[in-house]
Amino acid sequence: MHAQDIAVVLEFLRRRLAEEGIPFAVIGALALRQYGFVQATEDIDILTTPEGLEKIHATLVGRGLVPRDAGVRKLLRETEHEVNIDVMTSGEHAGSDDSPIVYPPPDADAFRRNRWGALPHDGGPG
Repeated sequence: MHAQDIAVVLEFLRRRLAEEGIPFAVIGALALRQYGFVQATEDIDILTTPEGLEKIHATLVGRGLVPRDAGVRKLLRETEHEVNIDVMTSGEHAGSDDSPIVYPPPDADAFRRNRWGALPHDGGPG
């Protein structure tokens, strides 16, 4: 897998999620790049709402996305480039149920918008 595969799949996700009206934010290593922190990654991490996850399964799974294993809903794979997509949902705890960090909705002020969708916002201007 190459960085260009991830970029192509990220654009596919941005376009398809927007077409379906599914709110989302890019999180994880790809979001960190917007702040100058380059971390190698081989997947795309996104945040959506629980309803957004249901809509992803209703409209995109089987049409370019597949679950990575039977019965798995938040671990997907884009089929053409074989890029893994990890989905987190607003309201869930980051990392484990004991975490004090709870993911906000992707349309929250904690995120800023750019050409890829919403990204975590550091609170400063922009």
